[in-house]
Amino acid sequence: TVRFLDTMAQDEQPMRIEDVAVPANSAMIGKTLDQTRIREHTGALVLAIHRNQNDYSFNPSPKVEIEQGMGLVVWMEPRQLPRLRAGLDGGDFDDGSADGP
Repeated sequence: TVRFLDTMAQDEQPMRIEDVAVPANSAMIGKTLDQTRIREHTGALVLAIHRNQNDYSFNPSPKVEIEQGMGLVVWMEPRQLPRLRAGLDGGDFDDGSADGP
């Protein structure tokens, strides 16, 4: 609802919805969302995936495999976005990073 979005935007640690592209050479390609442990490592909640701009799958199954060119629509704190991008690029997340959830 609008009230929820207003509250989210005004919170001390604002959450944002981001559309993050999976790089063509990502080591995450072929892994399931569950195997990536994106939420555990970055705090990002995957709301949807898309394979092109008009083909969205909302609330994707944890068993969905990451594909080249796929987009992930995530809900997260903006400070965590670099960690998500780095994990998608490198195929792993640095557990020692201060940017975790």
